[in-house]
Amino acid sequence: MPQPSNDADPSSTLRPKWVPLRKDQYQHLADLARDLQDARTTKTERITENTLIRVAIDIITTHPELLAGNTEDELRSHALMSLRTPASTDEQSTQGGGQ
Repeated sequence: MPQPSNDADPSSTLRPKWVPLRKDQYQHLADLARDLQDARTTKTERITENTLIRVAIDIITTHPELLAGNTEDELRSHALMSLRTPASTDEQSTQGGGQ
């Protein structure tokens, strides 16, 4: 399980990795980072596109069960479906459908 670094200077432990993004991915990532940056209540750490990419990597490496398939599309579809499934299960149990 990956552990975030607690070093005083986190950039000293980071390694670069270049990843090509689709235009829509880049735009959504930039928009989300900007929105999260603007909504911060504590201004101690910047939230950037790279921040969100590192968080996403931590999520999939901590939860490899989210990933199944032979292609990028299959991996994405399975992960997104797995993330949606618990919410629909919770809704059924609160509405009496899980009994």
